[in-house]
Amino acid sequence: MNNILGIINLNEKEDKILELTYNRPLAAVPFAGRYRIIDFALSNMVHSKIDKVFMFTRNKYRSLLDHIEHGRPWDLDRKNEGIFIFNPLINYYSNVRRSDMDIIRDHLDYIFYSREEYVVFCPSNMICTINFKDILKKHVEKNADITVVYKNIHESEDGFKECDSLAIDEDGMAIDLIRRKKQHKNVFMEIFLMKRKLFIDILNKKILGADHDLFKDTVFELKNNMHIYAYEYKGYLACITSTKEYFNRNLDLLSEDTMNNLFHQTWPIFTKVKDEPPTIYQKNADVGNCLVAGGCCIEGKARDSVIFRRVHIKNTAAVSSCILMQNSKVEEGASLEYVILDKNSIVSKNKVLKGTKDNPIVIEKGQII
Repeated sequence: MNNILGIINLNEKEDKILELTYNRPLAAVPFAGRYRIIDFALSNMVHSKIDKVFMFTRNKYRSLLDHIEHGRPWDLDRKNEGIFIFNPLINYYSNVRRSDMDIIRDHLDYIFYSREEYVVFCPSNMICTINFKDILKKHVEKNADITVVYKNIHESEDGFKECDSLAIDEDGMAIDLIRRKKQHKNVFMEIFLMKRKLFIDILNKKILGADHDLFKDTVFELKNNMHIYAYEYKGYLACITSTKEYFNRNLDLLSEDTMNNLFHQTWPIFTKVKDEPPTIYQKNADVGNCLVAGGCCIEGKARDSVIFRRVHIKNTAAVSSCILMQNSKVEEGASLEYVILDKNSIVSKNKVLKGTKDNPIVIEKGQII
């Protein structure tokens, strides 16, 4: 698998999760008590034996750089290979380019001089555990030009309304891209695998029809001239596209079945390690069905919540169906239900905050309420 160059595209839409992405990219948003969203894409590549990873950022990337640093938690701090983070260039008019085609093309020489035969191109907001070795095997078997990945969902499953879908023929070939306004059961995971030379030709618009701003649009414009094979992924999938989906997918992890589907002993998710002491539960603490990270101090009541590192829930405070991020604090007598507290936020004494499952209240980073 060292014959594959991994590329992570951070060009996800953030217009419906702005409260959490005002100061950070979506990839750097905390998830599941101790992780960041980007950890899943990076861990998938490492477990698939991909040892060179390119990451193309858009903006607000400081927190992402702080989290990844040199890539050591993922064994990507290497002399010759490892992780390479490319920040967007600024044009003459001081505007950051928004098209992923433009951003990658700015650094195309790095891809051109790479030695890998194949490229796997994926986003960060698809939370899953996928083995790229299996995709490559099918790609070769089907003699495909391009392989794309999808998940077949049941009509009862929500959480994918903002995702595009694929139309697939009887031979398993992707024949069209269906926009999110027309929901389809084959959710497109925006993962591509192809030869590096073809990837470069698409970016350079050397193929007839390759003239769109977005890479996925460009690929499907070529559907009549290319064999685009659709690989079905059958594992757990969460797509973080909005504040509502972020909130619900975190609380889904309170289910043991969901946790077991996402976290496997043979496929651990790596992240930046924070050496925290164990959480302390004071004598009046009342905690049930919560995911609690280390370093917390809980004196009050917590139910059905995801609690990140160094959170302090004081005596007589009550938290229910909430996400409390790192270093947040809930003072005495405060009551929270369906609330997301971003990092370093404080809820003052006796304050009452109550949202709903579909519309949780979001307290932005560093706020005092």
